[in-house]
Amino acid sequence: MPPRTREVINASLYARFTLVQNISAREGLRLFRQAGGRIGNQRWFELVRSIRSEFGQRVNELEGNFMATPAANEIQTWENLTRKGYFQQVNILLRDRDTGELTVKAYTGIGRVLRSRREIIMEAIESMQSGNQTGNYNQDIIGVVYTGTYTGRGQVA
Repeated sequence: MPPRTREVINASLYARFTLVQNISAREGLRLFRQAGGRIGNQRWFELVRSIRSEFGQRVNELEGNFMATPAANEIQTWENLTRKGYFQQVNILLRDRDTGELTVKAYTGIGRVLRSRREIIMEAIESMQSGNQTGNYNQDIIGVVYTGTYTGRGQVA
């Protein structure tokens, strides 16, 4: 059974906090558990390592307000898109139930209205969980990370 949505987000947020505050992964785990979170040691360290590798140079996105919509200066423009609107991307960190292999699956929320990071993350989790329930995936969600916001200008005439 996949972890409950709230647990996934909390672990991801604490892992993000750990990296943004530049504290050790072990200390981040201690804080997460002190706040009532539950996660295995190995899963926690894999989550922190995955988030660190995903963001590399994009620390500014790690520091973005989780509950707010991205600010104008946080939105990148893709000039070559033929579709107008907002493209909000997250990476879902997954573990295969059979092999234990860790993978990352990208999810893009597309719309004319800019939504909060939290809304896009919840949508991605729900999409992945519904795929698990229908048998399309055999993976557990170990974390979700918001990776960026983009806008398309539409085809240039």
